[in-house]
Amino acid sequence: MLFLRKYISLFAGLAIIAVMVIVWLETSKVTGDVTVAGPAEAAVAFTGARVTLYKVTEEQAQRVSAALADLQQQSQNEKDANARVFSAESADSSIRSTLAIYNNLSYTKHCFAAEKVLDEIRTFAVRKGATDSQGHFEFRARPGHYVLEIVGQPNGQYVLFVQTVEPKWRSYFKLAEPTCSYNMTN
Repeated sequence: MLFLRKYISLFAGLAIIAVMVIVWLETSKVTGDVTVAGPAEAAVAFTGARVTLYKVTEEQAQRVSAALADLQQQSQNEKDANARVFSAESADSSIRSTLAIYNNLSYTKHCFAAEKVLDEIRTFAVRKGATDSQGHFEFRARPGHYVLEIVGQPNGQYVLFVQTVEPKWRSYFKLAEPTCSYNMTN
């Protein structure tokens, strides 16, 4: 009994440290780097973008992924149909301008539809942050099903990245192709 009384604070300290280590090991690290096309079409870091991690059920993650894939296919079909209607190589600048505006409206419609899909899970945000000056982000999260949303407005554009995440010990993402984007200026 005297032995326990003498070392009780040591055992309590070790127990607290053990609990902290177990909690740390129980969580996973979600990190990534995000780049977007710059003015000269070169990849530049996506700085200052809002990054949100949503905790969702497996069913919700599948629904979001399926809906976004369907929207992407619809958008691609519209782009293909528009390319046949308007010639991008036209010498007439008004035709090129009309095509650019029409395509931007199509991209805008696609982004609004993607935002509507994400509205279903917006109440389940568990982590919020922003990308740093190198376009890097980092979260710690318990294993499970998540949706990662990265949104910002670089160079007069609205850019949205959406990625489903099932973190293991370490999950690293290198995102360069946005889910949708459109020009905010004409």
